[in-house]
Amino acid sequence: MNLLMLFVYLVTLAYCVMYPPETTSLGDRPFGFGGVYILIYSLAATLGEPATCLPFLLVFLCFAISRSPVPGETSYSLTLLAILLNILQLHLPYPSSPIHLLPPRDILPLSTFLLDGFTAISVPVILFFAPLLIISSYLLSSALVDTFLTINLKPAPMEARTMFLSFCAFVLLLTITSLAFAILSSSQLTQGGSGPTDSWDRYSSRVGLQSRRVFVRTVAKYSSPFYFPVPFNLLPLILVRIPQVFVLLFRKSEWATSFKKLEMALWSVFVLPLSCVLAGFWLWGYV
Repeated sequence: MNLLMLFVYLVTLAYCVMYPPETTSLGDRPFGFGGVYILIYSLAATLGEPATCLPFLLVFLCFAISRSPVPGETSYSLTLLAILLNILQLHLPYPSSPIHLLPPRDILPLSTFLLDGFTAISVPVILFFAPLLIISSYLLSSALVDTFLTINLKPAPMEARTMFLSFCAFVLLLTITSLAFAILSSSQLTQGGSGPTDSWDRYSSRVGLQSRRVFVRTVAKYSSPFYFPVPFNLLPLILVRIPQVFVLLFRKSEWATSFKKLEMALWSVFVLPLSCVLAGFWLWGYV
């Protein structure tokens, strides 16, 4: 159910980006069911995993400010960036990732190993060369552009354009080769000897331990009673959690049972019917 809501969100968001409204006037832009769903889902998703909430926050701000982003606006570029980040996050070892549909012993160690390698090796190398990449990209773009802030400029000489293009390519090649050298130098795969006895530890014991922790967190999350998938998690927040805070402020502890019953009723009305339908399709494949 969580994945179904996520895929509907991604498809709706991709449709809004590929077929934006033709009008650029903010007041004339349509804001139909798709825009409402994107706004609600992105807001609800920001309450989930802190490590994956950034693209949802960007989409929520873009649609809340500009209703439906159109090409040429900063919000449209940020929405494109958010889509790319959302697609990349589908491969990360987080509870809302579709990789959990695959056998955990096979997929979680690989996903954890790649994420650990990227954060521990790739990110420092990229940050180290970031100033050089920014400067070279700026010089190249300045050499290729003929207009800057509505000011017509003389075209840069072809020699300057060629030099800046070569410099930018050299910096990019230097970053890639340094990244490859760092990855090969810091590889933690066991060389020689017998392999690990457990498939969780085939990359390393540390990666295996992290993979087990991800699996345990995922099981604990979805096995909790009355779990509300996104965007239904807004219902207990608005109707249960926030009122509970005011009740505690007024020292009405005898109302705690009522809120628990309210949460159970919300789950039974909004989550249970759809989850039963999806469970029926899921079990149908085993018949």
